[in-house]
Amino acid sequence: MTDLLDWFTAICAVVLVYAALRHPLYPPHKDGEPPKRQPPS
Repeated sequence: MTDLLDWFTAICAVVLVYAALRHPLYPPHKDGEPPKRQPPS
């Protein structure tokens, strides 16, 4: 049972890292432009 839990934990960690790299919270802005702020609505 612990082997199954270890596999599950390892797979979840890999998926989380992959998702974090694919969809960063703060995407890099290009050519030194400051990030555009949206006006409050």
